[in-house]
Amino acid sequence: MGLSGRFDEAIALIKKAMRLNPIYPPYYSRILGATFFLVGRYDEAVEESKKALELNQKYGGPVLLDHLYLSAGYMELGKEQEGRNHAAEVMRINPKFTLGSFRKMLVYKDPAHAERILSALRKAGLPE
Repeated sequence: MGLSGRFDEAIALIKKAMRLNPIYPPYYSRILGATFFLVGRYDEAVEESKKALELNQKYGGPVLLDHLYLSAGYMELGKEQEGRNHAAEVMRINPKFTLGSFRKMLVYKDPAHAERILSALRKAGLPE
């Protein structure tokens, strides 16, 4: 739903999945956080991205995407230092990271959605 731009529907479905499976995998929070970001609900985007990061750290899951979404969310909230801190963590995890490589993962039907995320990450100082 979210990739097609049906964000409100995606949010409702993810929240329902979380209610039905209260021990949900971290990517539920990651997807919800990214979706909140795209509808401009940046506080909620950061909160869900924090949950995803905490769950992934607890269970040894991948955290790079969580740091990316936290960076983007903080930048849009005007919390630039926090955004840059998470961008720095991305580069620590993967020194070869580029926005060009991340762009290939963002398969939204409307390329403008991907560009919103990338724009925030550019502001955080991540390399093209």
